[in-house]
Amino acid sequence: MPKQKRRVIRIFYADAMSYTPLAPGETALADALGCELRPTRCSFLSDLIVSRSLSQIRGYVGWRRGRHLVWTHEPRHDITGQSVVRQGRKDIHIMNLYTGDVYLDNYYYLRPALRQITGDLTGFPKHKDKLCCIVAGYGVRDQKLPPPAFDLTRIRCEWALRGNETGQCDVYGGHWPDGVSIKENRDGEWYNTKKDLLRPYRFSISPENTNSALYVTEKIWDSIENVCLPIYHGGRPSAIYQDFPEGSFVDLKDFSEPDELFSALEAMSEAEWTERMNTCLRVMRELCARYRETNTQQKAVDALAARIRRILGIPPVPSPDGTADERG
Repeated sequence: MPKQKRRVIRIFYADAMSYTPLAPGETALADALGCELRPTRCSFLSDLIVSRSLSQIRGYVGWRRGRHLVWTHEPRHDITGQSVVRQGRKDIHIMNLYTGDVYLDNYYYLRPALRQITGDLTGFPKHKDKLCCIVAGYGVRDQKLPPPAFDLTRIRCEWALRGNETGQCDVYGGHWPDGVSIKENRDGEWYNTKKDLLRPYRFSISPENTNSALYVTEKIWDSIENVCLPIYHGGRPSAIYQDFPEGSFVDLKDFSEPDELFSALEAMSEAEWTERMNTCLRVMRELCARYRETNTQQKAVDALAARIRRILGIPPVPSPDGTADERG
């Protein structure tokens, strides 16, 4: 029996769609759709016009044939809060952090591994002889985000600068004021560079750029994997306490100003640090085991595929038993 030819979806890129499931050459979305995704340079001949922001796609709305979809997992690329925006007679479909159908749990950036940490710690590891660091680029923003989300870059950078001024926090990363950063954090292979930078520290300032429900990047996971007790932000609308118990990581919301935070870090006993760190390690081990069975990024791809099928009127992918498989 001849192999059935896959349906072709012609896509026009209003921007590059880098680092998204819709980027040219990515295969997971095509597999989830059961279709071939074929880029086209003609927006008026496309089936689907895609972008990472509403502002970039607006210029392609009007007489053009293609349906319109904004998809991004970056909180600042698009801040539209509704799933469909009407422009003239056309619908622009939106999937982003604020529409609630990109991040489906806290584990989008969780890697299913903990290297060489198989049991509980009994105290400070010998190489942990420095107090605190931040590994991040400098960038103070006051971008207005859809409530209840809010920006954390200003507090993160200003508090790190205060800790650096008092000698309690070392800074790594680009674009900091002159004389502040010890080293660029993106040199060489980024993951291994960050691992080396975090190695001697007991604490790591690692809150997200944006505080929003289910937006959890590599920041907290990298800190835990490298045995740095995270200084995170668990205030609402964050959902991080769905997984971590109170009193595990150090929560920025519990401090009114940076000197209070750094005094608390200096005063924390070895026993308290060890208990908190072991709690974080246990949580991450359990989540990594769960992640092996449920790939969160694939869930996000399946949700995107289901939305595209609805937009274009494509029937669900048949499952092996002959029933419709409407993933997502």
